[in-house]
Amino acid sequence: MYLRKHFFILFIFAFFALIFALPSIALTIPDKPSGYVNDYVSLLSQSTKESLAKTLLNFEKETSNQIVIAIFKSLEGESLEDFSIRLADKWKIGTKKKDNGVILLIFKDDRQVRIETGYGLEGALPDAVCNQIIRYEIVPSFKQGNFDKGVVDAVSAIINATKGEYKSDGAKDDNLEANKFILFLALMFYLVLPLLAYLVALFLCIQIFGFPLGLIIGIVCVIILGILRQIFFSSMFGQTLSSSGRGYFNNSGFLGGGFSGSGFGGGFSSGGGSFGGGGSSGGW
Repeated sequence: MYLRKHFFILFIFAFFALIFALPSIALTIPDKPSGYVNDYVSLLSQSTKESLAKTLLNFEKETSNQIVIAIFKSLEGESLEDFSIRLADKWKIGTKKKDNGVILLIFKDDRQVRIETGYGLEGALPDAVCNQIIRYEIVPSFKQGNFDKGVVDAVSAIINATKGEYKSDGAKDDNLEANKFILFLALMFYLVLPLLAYLVALFLCIQIFGFPLGLIIGIVCVIILGILRQIFFSSMFGQTLSSSGRGYFNNSGFLGGGFSGSGFGGGFSSGGGSFGGGGSSGGW
């Protein structure tokens, strides 16, 4: 009985000690970064880091928006969303006045990625857009082991989104499907309904102008309708084919060429931006 009582007390003590110790064993947040690209596991090539740093520096000078990349080895069992908001609170990317910061977080071993968006950019980078960037720009390249391309494409997409110029491949596919539906309707109208349209036109012309003048006017209207239908059909068919071949938006080559330099943090300084958990997460 004596040993059992002391064992119970020891168990209670250990339990509460563990509870109070949990915050202290959470994944440590690094100090505020001194640069835009913070690759703690050497996931990216040196040339890509330099190119990204120069691109992000120029983007901040142009817009005051600040994008920072943080690449870690593992979450060590911690929640991705909890860690990302803790990191955002400590790093305070973006300016205090505009809250215009974005953090791209990557966890190599967990195969997890998240885009954390500051309050001021949630309009340009809503959760849905962040999700599209992860799905269509990051994940395909990461699955192939091409981390450089995935990060470069993601940064390009984030920059374009803040300018209102980003459309994901998914959006392109949606537009293409919409055009296919319009083409289908045009084909139906052109191939199935013309006879009915011509008869209706003839009938109305005869009713309005009488016979035989109405018949003559009706024939002229039918000819005009046929010409207009042909023009409409040709226009829709050509547009749909061209859109399927080229798409509506091409963001390839945004970061290709022209960027150089070795300073990852030249001119970088976080300014007190606030985050509220906006963004999206994904895995590959």
